[in-house]
Amino acid sequence: MREIKYLTEKCIRNDRSAQEKIYRLYADKMYNVALIYTKDNDDGPGPSIVIEGSYTNSDNVTFPLRFEFDSGEVFEANAAIVEIPEGTDIIGKIVFDAYAWFKTISATQLDNAKTTDGIIIISETSNSAIFDEVADNLDYTTQAIFE
Repeated sequence: MREIKYLTEKCIRNDRSAQEKIYRLYADKMYNVALIYTKDNDDGPGPSIVIEGSYTNSDNVTFPLRFEFDSGEVFEANAAIVEIPEGTDIIGKIVFDAYAWFKTISATQLDNAKTTDGIIIISETSNSAIFDEVADNLDYTTQAIFE
């Protein structure tokens, strides 16, 4: 139990080896609990996930920033030994940590980002190098929680 607490604290500090150890400890046990899919592009005209905010560049100019994610990401949580009695409701939630998604993006990257109508749009088709990095971070930092 003490090792789990230690690994969890390291995971909070984004330690990749600790995250891998936690994954390895629980992956087999968590198989088959659920698959949660974000909306597919066919479900509507807009992206599945949108994060809006602002970025103040090195010249102290603030730009609106919009992150659009519509690549049909699959979020998984698995469990081999879970019994859910018939009629029992389960609440699943996905915890997004947008700070963790963007923490590897440098000021230089955002300073040099292309704007569209004065907005920094980060998507598969606009500022795609930044998008790819953020999307990779999304994979590592998003949590699925079931209650």
